[in-house]
Amino acid sequence: HAVVIGSLRGFVPLVIGKALQDNLEGGEVTFIDPGMVDSFWNDADEVRRYFESQGVANIRHFRMTSQEFVTTQEYRELNEVGLLFVDGYHTEEQARFDFEAFEGLLDHRSFALFHDSMVVRPDKVYGEENAYEMRVKYFVDHLKSDANLQVMDLPFGVSGLTLVRKIDRNAP
Repeated sequence: HAVVIGSLRGFVPLVIGKALQDNLEGGEVTFIDPGMVDSFWNDADEVRRYFESQGVANIRHFRMTSQEFVTTQEYRELNEVGLLFVDGYHTEEQARFDFEAFEGLLDHRSFALFHDSMVVRPDKVYGEENAYEMRVKYFVDHLKSDANLQVMDLPFGVSGLTLVRKIDRNAP
């Protein structure tokens, strides 16, 4: 089971959904995006058709924030998450909320990935009047000080990607 938080046009949920669908074990993607950039994610039927038109039928989209999602029955029914991809609102506080909301569902075999995690920079995706500073890097820096986690930065693209994994204290 993968949880993807945020995606401008759905590339990450599509890739992960396709990978899980092609895997012999199967799997599904819980995709959380409130559609605050524009109306792309607003119509549930259009969203389903969009993913199916790409050959992927195992994505469940929730048009809500993470704060709203954690109050749902679907959240309460999650028992394990193998992959958490955090790419929503890029503040330090929101990255922290997203990770902590799902941290208890991750184990040493799971990965959390943080997009836009290696630089601090302005973001105007919500328009000039709603510009803010992307500060996921500061939360990732905090995670690097946790001796129970393995944290690795991958310097891809403009802003990077960070992988986080719990250390298996029972491993030989």
